[in-house]
Amino acid sequence: MHNCSTGCLARSLLQLLAACCLIFPFSSLAEQPRELVIGTWDNRPLVFRDERGKITGLAIDILEKIAKQENWKLTYKHANWAENFDALRDGKIDLLTVIAYSPKRDEFLDYPSETLINNWGVVYQTPDNKFTSIADLNGKRIALVTKVIHSRVFTELMAKFDFPFETVPAKDFQGVLKLLDEGK
Repeated sequence: MHNCSTGCLARSLLQLLAACCLIFPFSSLAEQPRELVIGTWDNRPLVFRDERGKITGLAIDILEKIAKQENWKLTYKHANWAENFDALRDGKIDLLTVIAYSPKRDEFLDYPSETLINNWGVVYQTPDNKFTSIADLNGKRIALVTKVIHSRVFTELMAKFDFPFETVPAKDFQGVLKLLDEGK
């Protein structure tokens, strides 16, 4: 039988307490969800605010499933595309939903290795217009969403064909349709 003095017993208890202090804080940290701020904008059906104000859409469904598996707590910041892109670039949000790849953006953003969808742009016109090719857009007023990659690519394409046009800026896709309805 080992005889331990009061000092030996105190030292052993102190070591046990120190070991517990090292183990328990880390285990409690592992249980805490990682908090992420997610930038969202209206881009149906991928991401949008529904009639009740809830952020929803295909991208949100997938993101929330991942968040549950990874123990993330998501907070949504809903704004227009340009505001959210600036917030992402400035580190004010952690993730931006539905963002197209570009080499320039890849210099400062981390993209997933898999895409959620293939992305494309659409030209809308009023019923009195009968545009059938890009040449028909030469010299026209065209509403474009500010800082959306489709707007940049469209502008570059028009420049390659030497087709000048007047840009009418819009904050979002609904804004484009409103400008079209108003004849602007």
